[in-house]
Amino acid sequence: MSTRMIKLNKKMRNILLQQRQERDYLASKTYLKRHVDIHIDDYLKSNLIKVIIGPRRAGKSVFGLQMLQGTNYEKIIGEVSMLLDDEAAYEKMSKAVNPYGDGKACERIVNYLAQI
Repeated sequence: MSTRMIKLNKKMRNILLQQRQERDYLASKTYLKRHVDIHIDDYLKSNLIKVIIGPRRAGKSVFGLQMLQGTNYEKIIGEVSMLLDDEAAYEKMSKAVNPYGDGKACERIVNYLAQI
């Protein structure tokens, strides 16, 4: 592994550790509990990436923190570290089927609309 990759890996680990410290600090504060009609736990069990969307200042960050309470942050760091250190694991991940499509939907829509 190149020196550049080693520095990048160390930087990524530091960012993850800083995020954990920030999460722990923010999680120690008192927030209003949101009423949510859906069962968040069912969504969290999925391996898909979770994205929280909404208008500015709507509480997305706090909601995300509340969702992460009780999660194993060491597992997150371990999984990211594995992708940074193990080239075979990274290669396998990079070739995995993307559940969100191939990234070319906008191009197809524009081409279709141009034909109408």
